[in-house]
Amino acid sequence: MDIQGYILDHWIGKMSAEHPVLMVYDKEGTYYDLLPMLKDRGVRVIDTTKAHLHARLSAQRIWCKDLSLNKDVRMVIYRKRTMPSNNRLWVEEPYAAFMKGGSIFPQGPQDMYENMCRSFLLAKQNELNQLFETGTPGFNLVNALLDGAAYPELEQLTGGKSVTETTIGLLSINSCADMKWQKEWKAFSEAQFPGLDTSGNSLQEIQSKLWTYLLFSEFVFDLPEALPDNLKSVPIAPTEMKEKVYLICDQLRNRIDLRERYVRAANKVTEQLGLTDAKVIDELDYLKVSLKTAEGKKSAENALRYINRNIDSKDRTIKLKVSDTSLLPEDFNKKSPDNMILSVALKFKGDNPILLTPDNGLQAKAKVLGIATVSLRDILSRTKNRFK
Repeated sequence: MDIQGYILDHWIGKMSAEHPVLMVYDKEGTYYDLLPMLKDRGVRVIDTTKAHLHARLSAQRIWCKDLSLNKDVRMVIYRKRTMPSNNRLWVEEPYAAFMKGGSIFPQGPQDMYENMCRSFLLAKQNELNQLFETGTPGFNLVNALLDGAAYPELEQLTGGKSVTETTIGLLSINSCADMKWQKEWKAFSEAQFPGLDTSGNSLQEIQSKLWTYLLFSEFVFDLPEALPDNLKSVPIAPTEMKEKVYLICDQLRNRIDLRERYVRAANKVTEQLGLTDAKVIDELDYLKVSLKTAEGKKSAENALRYINRNIDSKDRTIKLKVSDTSLLPEDFNKKSPDNMILSVALKFKGDNPILLTPDNGLQAKAKVLGIATVSLRDILSRTKNRFK
């Protein structure tokens, strides 16, 4: 587990089924030696420093065949040059067309080499300050700060060679012969997941704490308001780890073999911590997997995409809110997902909120508590009648 593996994780995290191509601009050649390692991970690599025409044709072939036939294929186009900085230079860029299906590296402060090193070695900030004061250190100098850390038992258990691979590997296994790896897991977590409780007598207990740490951290990073006091004692990752947490959670969601396990873990964390908006999203994520018709699955996927897009937008037409089950009557089940959603409406009772739900039971409870309700069918019916 080294800085090279961390950077590769970072690159792979920038690609997805919708954006399977990454354009890497690297004028100084800092990352050139990573290309063989990237190939070993199954990524199609286009090295444009050699045989320019052949590289362009290879990229076109992968684009037209491999990417169109297999949504799991990824392609990295390596450009040992400065990224185009204006429209004229982009017109002259022979690989510009591939940008329609991809992302760029570097783009934003999180892609800068120094910041990636700092995110990788959170506990070594002073040492990194000294390294970068004298110039840009190579991979070997950065890796030397690991103090020779090695995790053979953990690597054997998870099959991981990087932080992301090791973490996802630990969450994906069902059993282990013994707990000899736990000491290495503690050392690994101290370096990569500050604040994570690594204690536990079983694999399942350690997995549960890791799920909570990752999913709750992602929730907090997306939260547009201050965290409620009752949740401030729950361990979360420092903000410097935001990109790492996003990368791991995205890959957990994208792994088809882990998707149902992810949904179960998210539901459990939601119920334990009372994260209503997470419950809504998790139920959509579950529907995306469990619905039998392609139309239903696509509808759930579109809903998730709409929520994600509008949470990230400047206008924030959708806002994340945390439930407060103390607002519910005493005889209401505080762990019921529907009641958690209802408690959010109660937080805004003074603003005359309207609860959109087709659930007759939830509608009845809302009306008892003075919350107006409406179903999507009602809205569509009224709209249709208005234009008759």
